[in-house]
Amino acid sequence: MAIRTVYEQLPIGKESPQWFAFRTMYKREKMVAKRLNAKALETYVPLRTIVRHYSSKTTTTQVPLFSSYVFVRLSAKQYATVLNDDDVFEIVKFQGEVGRIKDEEIEFLKEVLRDNSNDYDVKLYEGLEAGVSIVLAGGPLAGTKGKILRSHGNHNFVVELNNLGVSIQLTVDRKYLSKGHAFTNETTSETIKAD
Repeated sequence: MAIRTVYEQLPIGKESPQWFAFRTMYKREKMVAKRLNAKALETYVPLRTIVRHYSSKTTTTQVPLFSSYVFVRLSAKQYATVLNDDDVFEIVKFQGEVGRIKDEEIEFLKEVLRDNSNDYDVKLYEGLEAGVSIVLAGGPLAGTKGKILRSHGNHNFVVELNNLGVSIQLTVDRKYLSKGHAFTNETTSETIKAD
């Protein structure tokens, strides 16, 4: 099988632009996003809030959830614009194929990170394990589909985002979890039982 170029894997013609991840220089994610936005490209840098306590003060900062990553919604004709940014290294690939990121996954990240009052303990994990496909059946993320990779106690789960190659730990009330098939329309009303 012939290896496809990056351009051959990107949306062309009348295809809708899609989300892709690009690697950036360290601590340049937000600047890259700002410059690409100025060039009429839609970007997203997931940010999480970090609170640091010092002897004389407490500081709150927002740092990227994924270090050295920026997400860009684009088509093939916009690819060169992104690569021409001095702080962008490459498009992210998985096993030689460009990783298309589904709209649902970007929306999931936005929803999780949007509202700190939801008490989601957001942590990043690399490396994926097999698990149970779930659909959140209630709460602010109702309808979100993913996969439970680990369970820490009754309310703390690690949910896989399929096309990002990472997992995110969330604090979710067990009553909101229903078994289903990740990123499909198939769900059941069976609630996952406590371990």
